[in-house]
Amino acid sequence: MKWKRRLEKGLEVQVFFRLEGLCIEWSYGIASLPGLEKIWEKNIENNKGDEDWIRWRKEYIDYHMSGKSKSFLVSLDGEPVGEGTLL
Repeated sequence: MKWKRRLEKGLEVQVFFRLEGLCIEWSYGIASLPGLEKIWEKNIENNKGDEDWIRWRKEYIDYHMSGKSKSFLVSLDGEPVGEGTLL
């Protein structure tokens, strides 16, 4: 297995894994607005019927955009798969 790590755009880390012809790319870094919107839509979809997720989406995106918090995204092959927020 080969892997390569590089730093881009400040804190973003991208790692590429190659295993017998399979290439998997994951990245981790400070979230962009489009990335946050995408992961929150997935969270809302995965928690249908729970109205709290709709409220939390607006609340945490607003915190991130105003600088009251910092959100980070993990992406696999360009698709957000995880999010964490530091308040």
